[in-house]
Amino acid sequence: MSVSRRVVFPEALHRKVLAGAQPRTERPGKSLAPVDLEAARGEVAKHLGRQRVREREIASHLMYRQVFAEFATGRRRFGDVSFLPTATFF
Repeated sequence: MSVSRRVVFPEALHRKVLAGAQPRTERPGKSLAPVDLEAARGEVAKHLGRQRVREREIASHLMYRQVFAEFATGRRRFGDVSFLPTATFF
């Protein structure tokens, strides 16, 4: 059995971080619009130029559309450069 504990931040920090905004009281993501995951899978496949896509790629696309689109363009243009040492990459 897990016990849920509410974390209470110091009031001064709370005010500074929120800058006058009201704190959210519902679970994160509750106010987000529903997502059609199969449509997103198709968009990712199109960006990457392949049919098999990983869940991580779909999540990246949904959270950071522009960044993922630029990543996919670079990946198609230059291939997988993740194995290159940083100095060589730059």
